[in-house]
Amino acid sequence: MDGASLRFKITDRELEELLAGNPVVNQLAIGAASMTVMIDLKPDFSEEMSAQYQMDKDSATLRLTVGAEKLAQLKAMGKSRDGIAVTDGGTTVRLLVDARKTHTGS
Repeated sequence: MDGASLRFKITDRELEELLAGNPVVNQLAIGAASMTVMIDLKPDFSEEMSAQYQMDKDSATLRLTVGAEKLAQLKAMGKSRDGIAVTDGGTTVRLLVDARKTHTGS
């Protein structure tokens, strides 16, 4: 993440979970606090990808929603440093399958 971009990296297994309609959720520790990072299939079945940030006094959530067609494109391209991207309001949001991580368990 930098001033003009957000990059979400997922494993092969997490991509399969997303394709099956299941969200991928992780907790990111930031000092004494934590932030929920969630990637989910777009509920309206649109083809685009968008990020939303929600914060209240007790919690913060960064949520990336991705269209099913975009996820299929990501699976077809395999592990790539580029992944899929969208630019919104001057910020580029990118989703990619991490080339360094693999999942060997079930």
